[in-house]
Amino acid sequence: LLWIGISSSQTSGDKSINNFGSDDAWVIKTDATGTTILWQKVYGGSAQESSTVSIATIDGGAIIGMSSRSGANGNKSTANFGDSDIWLIKIDANGNITRQWTFGGNSGDTPQSLIATSDGNYLVAASSYSVEGTGNRELTAPRRGAGNGDIWLIKFDPNSPNPNPLAATIWQSSYGGDGNDIPIDAIETPTGDFIIGAWSRSNGGTGNKTAVNFDGNAGLSDYWVLKIKGDGTQILWQRSYGGAKTANNPAGQSYGDDYLTSLTKSNTNGKYVLGVQSKSESNTGNKLTPLRGNFDGWIIEINDSDGAKVGERTIGGANQDLFSKIVRMPNGNGYWTTMKVTNSNSIDITAPPLGMADFWVAEIDNNLASISPTSPRWDRRLGGSLGAFDDIPSNLTLTKAGDLIVSGVRA
Repeated sequence: LLWIGISSSQTSGDKSINNFGSDDAWVIKTDATGTTILWQKVYGGSAQESSTVSIATIDGGAIIGMSSRSGANGNKSTANFGDSDIWLIKIDANGNITRQWTFGGNSGDTPQSLIATSDGNYLVAASSYSVEGTGNRELTAPRRGAGNGDIWLIKFDPNSPNPNPLAATIWQSSYGGDGNDIPIDAIETPTGDFIIGAWSRSNGGTGNKTAVNFDGNAGLSDYWVLKIKGDGTQILWQRSYGGAKTANNPAGQSYGDDYLTSLTKSNTNGKYVLGVQSKSESNTGNKLTPLRGNFDGWIIEINDSDGAKVGERTIGGANQDLFSKIVRMPNGNGYWTTMKVTNSNSIDITAPPLGMADFWVAEIDNNLASISPTSPRWDRRLGGSLGAFDDIPSNLTLTKAGDLIVSGVRA
């Protein structure tokens, strides 16, 4: 197993290697049980690395992407362009860097998703505040919202004989409006096109966003899903999903916000499932399911053909429940989800609390088209008992053996 994250620690505890800078990527390889460390490495320069994404490769290694503020020092050999750049490294099965690339412009650029494509290449979905024509952000990927973040897509060839990142670039494109637009995940479709899931504060009719923002000019978030042509040249369709705050909601407190956190293929062919942290009321925007508490999990199913919503359900309890991930069960018989839940039980949450806030894992069926869904088949809490700390899940991974790994942090 490979465990990948960001560390600000020097040698202490389980960590046997010092950082190059303030925060570096820390990668640990363990045995299949996760109990024995086989090796560990840090990757970075003299400044700060953050926000990792990764994907395993067939040679037992991985490609790891991070946001980097370091120049060519430490074990980073590529220079920086702006405030922070996208730094991608290829490591072998022993953790040695075999290739590295930097993509960036004159401002902040952060990788949010990294996927392998069916033609042997990779697609990076990044949030970018850089201007086209600076660094190696090409003119084909113009900044859409002045001063705000856009979605920047880069398809690149990891086996390009030329180490220059531009030589490895197959295409670049950008998507956004007048507010912040942050990609969360990407999926390649069976026809070689791409579904891009993001959360968005841009208004429809600005930049190349035509999908409506359900909160008008209130500066609140919906989630924005695009299907783009496989060569990055065309938006095939785009949709917004979200609700809004009402006059009965108190001012502030994030009412009306909907943040996409997870995107996966559906167990039904030709559909996709999105998982969301939602604080919007029912029957506002295109949200039908009721708001149960401070935040809920909101799961919707959409068509590949046009993005139309075909099902939705709420999951969680009556307090603050922050949705993290949803994954398909291998047998196609449902989904596993995880979220951060508080220390009281209600509605879907039946497992006894352990601390102030716990990891919560639940199994749900395939019925995503019900306003009054069935309860989870089972649910579990994971975490510690120290009352002053929150246990916050960030990922849910299915192993080859069919087991679930839930990972996160204690804050």
